Amino acid sequence: MDAEQIRRLQPMLARFLKRFDDCFARKDTRAHLSIYVGGQLSDLDRKSVEPIALAAEVPVRTLQEFISQHRWQEDLARDRLQDIVAREHAHPHSVGIIDETSFVKQGKKTPGVQRQYLGTVGKKQNGIVTVHLAYAADDFHCLLDGELFLPESWAADPARCQEAKIPAGMTYRPKTEMALELYDRARANGIHFAWLTFQTSLGSASGRGSWQTKRSGWAVADSDSDGMGRTCRKIGRGLGGLVEGQEKTRIFGLLFTAVPFRRGGGGDRRRQAGLTAFREIGGILTSPGIRLS
Repeated sequence: MDAEQIRRLQPMLARFLKRFDDCFARKDTRAHLSIYVGGQLSDLDRKSVEPIALAAEVPVRTLQEFISQHRWQEDLARDRLQDIVAREHAHPHSVGIIDETSFVKQGKKTPGVQRQYLGTVGKKQNGIVTVHLAYAADDFHCLLDGELFLPESWAADPARCQEAKIPAGMTYRPKTEMALELYDRARANGIHFAWLTFQTSLGSASGRGSWQTKRSGWAVADSDSDGMGRTCRKIGRGLGGLVEGQEKTRIFGLLFTAVPFRRGGGGDRRRQAGLTAFREIGGILTSPGIRLS
């Protein structure tokens, strides 16, 4: 968005941000929120604190302190956002997107940083990983929640965590467990997901059993490690591996053209599961490019 578009939307944005006033104890702290959000919506090449502050003509240190030092109720802000989405953007075919993302970081001081697999670069490199939950319905979409993945090496070093100002109660959790917590938190705040999409790495092992026995709805697992963005483009290439849990959770593993359905053995069962899936999905999804042969 350019400066003129942001200017026209400013009254609407101000009304929206005002709904979060009680998340900030101090008025001067609250005022910095609109500056930071406006910078994130802008067409700046870099959207870190310094260029946002310079563009808004406020002291860089002031905005840095807002992000790093000022206290505000993050959990309340998250719950408020989810309540808004639940009340104003509910939809019978809403989609939840669970995914991890990563950022390359140098050094050893950034919380959670270590050499680990980073999807953004497609290899192991020094950086951090976060797990997120997003929501989409028709032309509306937003990020609902997210948490930092704390590696085991960090969790085993309390002194390092304290130096990095990581909360005392935060410890290592598998990403699958983190994803389930994000989902459960959103559901507790009234969010309904008709569908869930996630990478198979976030819905496997013990986590898959939790989806089947404790959660209900439709789930589409993307076996491509490039992320959730490719899930929808691959739905039309085949669905299989139907699993029905105790509470009618159905989990689908996507079968791509590189792994065609074959008759005989388990192939027929998977093929039939795919056909059954599309019959049940009906008007929710249309995939004219599907091949089940």
